[in-house]
Amino acid sequence: MDAANPGDTVVVDTDHQVADRQPASIEVPISDIKIEGDGTSVIEAANANPAGDILRIENKENVWVDNLIIDARSGEGDGNARNIGGQDVGTLNNIRITNCVCKNSGRNAINFVNDDTAGDLTDFYIANNTVNFADGHGILIGVYDNAGSARIENVIFENNTVTDTDSQALGMFAVGNNASAENILYVDNTIDQPTSTDTQGSNSAFEDDVSYAAYYANEIISGPDTLQGAITVTKDGEQNIVARNKVRNGGRMIVVEDRQPFRGGPPRRNLVIGNDCRGGNHGVYYDELDGDLQISDNRIRDCRNVVTDASTNTGGNYKIFNNGPQVSRSESGLPDRIQNPVEFVDSRGDTVGAIAWNRGSPESDEPVRVTVSVNLDGGVSVSDLS
Repeated sequence: MDAANPGDTVVVDTDHQVADRQPASIEVPISDIKIEGDGTSVIEAANANPAGDILRIENKENVWVDNLIIDARSGEGDGNARNIGGQDVGTLNNIRITNCVCKNSGRNAINFVNDDTAGDLTDFYIANNTVNFADGHGILIGVYDNAGSARIENVIFENNTVTDTDSQALGMFAVGNNASAENILYVDNTIDQPTSTDTQGSNSAFEDDVSYAAYYANEIISGPDTLQGAITVTKDGEQNIVARNKVRNGGRMIVVEDRQPFRGGPPRRNLVIGNDCRGGNHGVYYDELDGDLQISDNRIRDCRNVVTDASTNTGGNYKIFNNGPQVSRSESGLPDRIQNPVEFVDSRGDTVGAIAWNRGSPESDEPVRVTVSVNLDGGVSVSDLS
């Protein structure tokens, strides 16, 4: 890798052990590079429970990691290594992580976060990966504004499978008055969490100030009895859509909640439509909001509560209707075909939400693009970016 030039592809030919170094066993040395295996190529920690990240990407653009198995060799409560990414990674643009298997992470398996380092995280495509155990989150992207303004923009998580994490399987956050995350899409991911998952962690979340984001056509096979829920929109998120997901065996299965905001504003103009929830305590749970929420046409069965108003909500423009076991199977849950773009029409005939996206390419001049639009009064549409 150190000998590579921009535009090169580095092929991982067979099994490799890497020594534990700080901050990373291997650091991607240049921008405009692809690192690929053949699906059986393994990069693993030389010793168990390493402290350094296995494959770190920092201050780069146009980096593609494809078809690798990365094993951090960490156990429950041991080690701090991330499989791919890292903490305080600076400015990253056009990053693609595809077809990888991340095993035994000591922290978060695929992780790009800026805390005390400034930098925007833009144009990410994370797809077709498998996470087999992480002692923290599965796939997590986030920014804090401790070092200045920071943003996340145009990110797609697609067709990833996360089977065992101790916190969020898929997560996104932007903490602080000068941090934001916009144009985010989770589509066609599968999550199967054990009941031992941290009760303070949700299966999947738009956590802090994540707006113009969509959670569409994902399956949560088994969720723990968490406080936050299987799918969560919290803290300042505006114009987000949770639509046509299949959720099973959780506590609060879909949650829209203010929950200790950093910016002082609750989530607004969010849409929860056409989901299929079964076997939980609350089908949909909403709390600490001051209006602008639609929950409609969700098939909710075998739950103690269909839709729960936590009784601290104020304001107006709540549209809660046609939720329960009477909603037809064909109009809820995973669609037969994932559409792009897709519009969501409620049972009153109003088009209240829409999504479109473009996966981009490894070339930096063709970025990932996501558009999400919500109009609880109907008439919304988005352009075709596919």
